Amino acid sequence: MTIELNQQVRAMIEFIHSLSPQVRVEHTNIIYQDEHANLKVYPPLTWDEEQCLDLEEQIAERVVDVLVDSGYLILAHVYTLEEQIAQARRELAETERRKVKVGRFLAQAAALGLA
Repeated sequence: MTIELNQQVRAMIEFIHSLSPQVRVEHTNIIYQDEHANLKVYPPLTWDEEQCLDLEEQIAERVVDVLVDSGYLILAHVYTLEEQIAQARRELAETERRKVKVGRFLAQAAALGLA
C-alpha cells in the first residue's frame, strides 16, 4: 500500500469514527477487482436499522468524494446487526473446531510422552 493510499484509508477510518466513536472499523487485506482498500464497519448492537442506514449513506458519500478527489476507491461495508451476529456464530463454530483439533494434537503428544 502506498503512503498516500494509507493516508486516505486512515482518513476514512477517522471520518467514520467522527460520525460515531462507538463504531468498530477494520481495514481488511482483501482487495476485489478495482478497489484499493476495503473496510468493515460494525455499528453497536444497540443501533436500529435507520441509524445503520444513515451511517452507510454518509460513508458512501465520503467514498465518492475520496474517489473523485484522489482516485482511490476505498469501499466500506456496514454490517447489519444480523450479519454481525451471524459472523460471531461462524467465528465461535470455527474456534470450537480448532479447539477440538488442538486437543487431539495435545492428546497424541501426551500419549507419545512428549507433552
